[in-house]
Amino acid sequence: MVVVITVSVTMWAIAPARDDACPVGSYKFDELKADMYIQAVSPNGEYLVGRLDDGSDNAFGLWHDGKLSRVKGAPSSGHTIYGNLDVNDSGVVAGGGVTSWRYQGRKFQVLKGTKDLPVTTAVAIANDGTVAGEIGERVAAAFEGETRPVRWAPGATKPTPLRVPQDGNGQVRDISADGTVVGAEQGKGSDYSSAWVWDGDGHGKPLLNNHHKGVLSSNPVSVNGDWVLASTEAGYADMNAMVNDQPKGVVRVNLHSGRANKVTGVTITAMESISGRIDDHGRVFGYADDGRFSVADGKTTKLPGMRSPYPDAESEEEDFANKLLGIAQDGSVVIGFTWREENVRWSCP
Repeated sequence: MVVVITVSVTMWAIAPARDDACPVGSYKFDELKADMYIQAVSPNGEYLVGRLDDGSDNAFGLWHDGKLSRVKGAPSSGHTIYGNLDVNDSGVVAGGGVTSWRYQGRKFQVLKGTKDLPVTTAVAIANDGTVAGEIGERVAAAFEGETRPVRWAPGATKPTPLRVPQDGNGQVRDISADGTVVGAEQGKGSDYSSAWVWDGDGHGKPLLNNHHKGVLSSNPVSVNGDWVLASTEAGYADMNAMVNDQPKGVVRVNLHSGRANKVTGVTITAMESISGRIDDHGRVFGYADDGRFSVADGKTTKLPGMRSPYPDAESEEEDFANKLLGIAQDGSVVIGFTWREENVRWSCP
């Protein structure tokens, strides 16, 4: 049984989508006081989804237009609340891990795996309801066990494979509002991954060229519009090298031109996880050297209003205890979680 409880709460007003990139100095900073740990924001910035802090293992919170709905009855595998959650511009939610689902029209649809790969991990959802994720032998993590990238078409519960070379292992990282999927492929017996991108029809290709000197591994992080944010790993002798205009470290890739540019001034790693984002203007959202949320677009600017974490920090883990959780497609809304265990948001006025 699905139970939806809606309550009015004091939360943020939502800024309209912008055709131009919001100047960083114009962002308004807010702290959210709500019984929910936010995990994702819709591409238009109007919906927020997160897990409730009441210990529920089959429920989530969905906020829209000043109201927080507590949705209960999610298909539970004992891990539902610890899985992924994402939401699109229509308020359709995808979530779960081990058992995954799509929530639409106040009903849950269980997303199925295959006979050999029954475990499902929903990662992200597009505006048409397409869910991108993985099927595997067990919970997908760091290529442990056999995992395959898939998508579930709008309304469908059976997966469609996202092909990778030689049926190697693969993982999904993100899907854009219009259905472009990014993920990583790892060939059998290989210690390195290769970033891949699949279009709305499911046709895939490598995001970067890993077969030149110096490039060992690449992993996509985020996709919006024509832009993909990725991280690459280079050989020790080529750590600062450029190979065919493909730089090492944090890079942004334009899908239209195919060019990759090195991003400096921000890191996209926090609390041992990758959590940077890129908007459809190509701006990179990550962390400054003091752990504050920052934007890189030719220069690096810290988002206003938030204190640096742990002023007397002695370890890198403390420095980067803030976590960036998501952005609207145009970058007009940014959400995060701080070392003070607070939900925070920046919005364009």
